[in-house]
Amino acid sequence: MYRNGCSLIICCLLFTLLARSGCKKEIIPIAFYPRSAHEAYEHSLEQANLSETALGKDWIEALESPVEIALPYAEENLKS
Repeated sequence: MYRNGCSLIICCLLFTLLARSGCKKEIIPIAFYPRSAHEAYEHSLEQANLSETALGKDWIEALESPVEIALPYAEENLKS
């Protein structure tokens, strides 16, 4: 009787230790954080060392001050 109760306690403790060891906080590198498409593009410019180029500066500036449009928006057809 004593042996069965002791083995049950040991099994429960081992199960608890195994379950808790699998519940660690996941560490996600900054490159893989969820972000919007604009933030992802800005991050890719920085990773490619293009954020200081004319293209990178213009794009980042446009990201910080987007152009407002009136809704409903319709594009003009500029075919010649």
